[in-house]
Amino acid sequence: MKDIKEIMMEMDNIAEIQVAADLSEDEKEELKNLIHASTLGDPPPCGPCTDEVPYCCKVSIPKDFSANFTEKRLSVVSKLFCFVDPCPCDVTCTPSASCATTPITITLYPVRVIGCIQFIANASSLQGDCGVVNPTGLTPLSNATDKKTVTICCQGSLCVDQIVDFHKNAPTRDERKPRKIDCTNLQASIDVKLEDCNCGTPGDIKVVSFSGLFKLPKTCPTPTCAP
Repeated sequence: MKDIKEIMMEMDNIAEIQVAADLSEDEKEELKNLIHASTLGDPPPCGPCTDEVPYCCKVSIPKDFSANFTEKRLSVVSKLFCFVDPCPCDVTCTPSASCATTPITITLYPVRVIGCIQFIANASSLQGDCGVVNPTGLTPLSNATDKKTVTICCQGSLCVDQIVDFHKNAPTRDERKPRKIDCTNLQASIDVKLEDCNCGTPGDIKVVSFSGLFKLPKTCPTPTCAP
């Protein structure tokens, strides 16, 4: 229990995680709760080990707009943190075919990623019959392509608390300390589709669906030495 108390003391002093300037009070509390749930009570079940986080976000549009998604963009803010969990868990695995094939159980220490991924996705273009750009007052509508073409966007925030890898040895004090994962350490995909909506009003609206995956790093960031 000594190790768990130590890590909770570190969590109480958010400044020691070096993220105080990046988080709101609600986000700090959310982070502490996630770590609290991961490090107290009974040893956590390992559950699945995956470095993928799927997302899906949908926006409805009137049925008469035409869509041609020639460009898709994704903007991301990472509020993710990585640490090696001091609470071990049992993992069942099967040796390679060249060895015994009977499953064996081994005790490992999970590498956890916790926090959230905030994203805004957009795609172009949608076209109506007419439109305006940057009107300063009442402006005549135009049917020119550059006036009636718009983009559509969708946004969300994904909560993450998952195991991305395992360590054989118990973590050191430094490895237990959560470290921020910069967005440049993530990978992502984006797909945009126009779908009919089964919303009880067939034919009235369609849905623009944004979907894809975020891929998490399997290792925690290396600590930066102070100058």
